[in-house]
Amino acid sequence: MDGIDLNGDGDIFDRGEAFSTKGGKMMTPLQDAVDFFCCDLAERVTIELWGADVYGNWNYCWNDVLIEDKVAPTCIKPWDITTDCYDKNLAIIEDKVASAAIYGDVTITSGSDCANLDTVYTVTKRLKCGYGTITRNWKLTKETVKRPNYDQLLPDHLGSSNSRIRHLIPCGRSPIANANH
Repeated sequence: MDGIDLNGDGDIFDRGEAFSTKGGKMMTPLQDAVDFFCCDLAERVTIELWGADVYGNWNYCWNDVLIEDKVAPTCIKPWDITTDCYDKNLAIIEDKVASAAIYGDVTITSGSDCANLDTVYTVTKRLKCGYGTITRNWKLTKETVKRPNYDQLLPDHLGSSNSRIRHLIPCGRSPIANANH
């Protein structure tokens, strides 16, 4: 028998101190918090709330809950950069892996602990030599949560050394800077 000596009396024979099984399910000792792990995802777990007073009266209630991962994936996009139309690396811009080595890749900061993320990579070219942009887009999704796109802008400013780079904000918000400033 195994358990947690909650009242410190040297044994685990008091109510709620020992591990047990009930209906084929493992029942843990009573605790102040309930921890869940990735292996619990999409499973129904029975949670019991026990209460007692100083006179020894006690009761409990329970509920079955479905464990879901609702943590949204978040990431940091690579810095916007300026290039020109003669850059030989533009030939590989549509290859997600090859272009990541040259132009950078998204860094996933959270939301991928319990589920693999599906990353859809697209490139939109709106340029003529000397002006315009190439937008690299990463759309991150996982089984339970869909989240916004992340864009990197590669403006073409041939011969311009003091241009500011336009940053695109996810969710269709307005840019915070403009390439013409």
